[in-house]
Amino acid sequence: MGKSVTLLIVLAFLAALCAAAYGSVSTSSPNTWVSKASMNVARAYLGVAVVNGKIYAIGGDEGSEIGNCMTGTSMTYLVVNATEEYDPVLDTWVSKVPMPTARALFGTAVFQGRVYCIGGYNGAAVFYGPESWNWKTEYYDVGANEVYDPVTDTWQTMASLPTPRFSVATNIVDGKIYVIGGHTMTDLGRTFNLNEVYDPATDTWTTKAPAPYNVPSPASAVIDGKIYVLGEDPNADWRNVILIYDPATDSWSIGDATPVGHAATAAATVGVKAPKRIYFFDENRTDIYNPATGTWTTGAAAPTTNRLIAKAAVLDDVIYLIGGRTGQWGYMTFMYPSTLNEQYTPIGYGTPDTPTPSPSPTPSSDPKPTPSAPPASSSPSPEATPLNTGPEPVSASSVMVASGASVAAVGICLFLYFRGYKLKRR
Repeated sequence: MGKSVTLLIVLAFLAALCAAAYGSVSTSSPNTWVSKASMNVARAYLGVAVVNGKIYAIGGDEGSEIGNCMTGTSMTYLVVNATEEYDPVLDTWVSKVPMPTARALFGTAVFQGRVYCIGGYNGAAVFYGPESWNWKTEYYDVGANEVYDPVTDTWQTMASLPTPRFSVATNIVDGKIYVIGGHTMTDLGRTFNLNEVYDPATDTWTTKAPAPYNVPSPASAVIDGKIYVLGEDPNADWRNVILIYDPATDSWSIGDATPVGHAATAAATVGVKAPKRIYFFDENRTDIYNPATGTWTTGAAAPTTNRLIAKAAVLDDVIYLIGGRTGQWGYMTFMYPSTLNEQYTPIGYGTPDTPTPSPSPTPSSDPKPTPSAPPASSSPSPEATPLNTGPEPVSASSVMVASGASVAAVGICLFLYFRGYKLKRR
């Protein structure tokens, strides 16, 4: 074999080895948190989406407030249109073309590799005189539907949301985007049970069966083709319960009571690398819902104790909690937008899910459903017992170590080969 041919084979082998190492995302042991590179723009109430192994953080509210009797979840008019792309392998953020309409608390969904950003709110500081201090903040519902193409780094305007509103639960099932519930600034305090559906293929909207209760939170997720959202039960002091929508039958059912508040964000693991669960994050709480059994457990507390209204993205069943607000809540509240990006490796990561029978939820036609009681203790437990620990996940660092050993071995072989080649020539 000629020296040049041998060299080409070795180079091809090394390239393949590097590609394998590059394609690995670093993870930790199940039920643990790791801090990752922070965003460039601090914000809460942002939108996040995953496309082709990258995470996109879009828009949001970058305002900060200091005052009393505040919960830390209030909105400001300082909304942004920033778009950033996160590479989990390189652990880096890159700025992209901004969203055309600055806004916050909008819904996101991905269809055919493009990110749809729907609804939300924006606002402005308005002078109403005559004194110099006569300013007030006015907010506006947004009906914009804008789509981002990461390949071309461009935005396009699509058919607007029929009922402009914010804090909507937005999910995609079988190529249709379901925009459920939300709030309106026009009638402050009003919550919707609307279910408006967008078809990206035809750029049209239709209306489907409304939720049995109002949906006040964007915290929602899809598992096995069904959408799980938080609903306010008027028969149980407006407590949050799980509402389940089946797009195939355009019908709703009422699930279990939740220990989760309106300011939570949600993300689902789909059973490929971790068991099928819905994870809810609120401040540093991690509440885990098993839709197959209707039961709740608690996961490891997030590293940042006072962190509200962040957004969660899922990549290969690993969860990233991005942005939000940090500060101090109480009589005097100090809240600041956050750039934080923390990675959570779910319980049972590394083991495919085992199917279990689905529970029989209460039909939505029952006027007074009795939700099951929440867990006796809803405080997060960092020592939660893994449901199915399985093997330890492979991290990028271990892949790099293996790659380094392989490269060293190849280097030794190359040295011996060329040394033998030179000896033969003598």
